Amino acid sequence: MAESVLVERSDQERGPAKVRRVESDPTVTVSGTLLFRSAAILKDFRKWYYSRTGGNAGASWFDWPNPLTGTVTQARIVAASLGPITPVVGRFGMSTRAAAIEYVERL
Repeated sequence: MAESVLVERSDQERGPAKVRRVESDPTVTVSGTLLFRSAAILKDFRKWYYSRTGGNAGASWFDWPNPLTGTVTQARIVAASLGPITPVVGRFGMSTRAAAIEYVERL
């Protein structure tokens, strides 16, 4: 899990560095692996992910049950984070795919 930088640091010629806050809430990125239990589920995911009314190739937010907090959070798949589709069972009867999900943590 990675968090965005909330402050910007500027080193000075003399004295301590200047530090200022640049974001109000951190963006948290969670890396994981998606498990598709059938080729049909993989097909449905791809259809949803690339559709303009679904995941919109990582541009759209969706409801995600956050396993860290136990709440439903608005999240999106990090654009270009999808890894290759890897078969677990022959002929993609079951497959996996690495992905990163990001959400804004409201403090």
